[in-house]
Amino acid sequence: MPTASGQAIVLVVEDEPALRRVARLVLEREGYHVLLADRGEQALARLELGQAIDLVICDLGLPDVSGLDLYRQLRAAGYHGSFMISSGADLAATAVEPLPADALLLPKPWSVDELERAVRAALAGTGKDAPPPPTA
Repeated sequence: MPTASGQAIVLVVEDEPALRRVARLVLEREGYHVLLADRGEQALARLELGQAIDLVICDLGLPDVSGLDLYRQLRAAGYHGSFMISSGADLAATAVEPLPADALLLPKPWSVDELERAVRAALAGTGKDAPPPPTA
């Protein structure tokens, strides 16, 4: 599906169907083009298909890989866009390793406003954002 000029492409990697659905609805309403994956393997496949992804929002605990491992795999595969980890865990207390310096954190549970703000912040300065709302 072609995207509008300047429209950011966001890949949401989340194993919870309800969270994937809400994230898609919120982000599409804001004008982003949204891709979905429920496992790390699917996220890597999206990149291998050559899709120009501007932001990955990834659950920390996926069925097949941790969000931190997926971060490393995507970077090794040549992904240079923004990366955001979403987790309800206290990462400072539970993570064996700290978040990479260029990875952002979206704490769960997140509200619609928190998701919108986090995505705008992650994409700030990239030249890609949601297109302006249609004029009446």
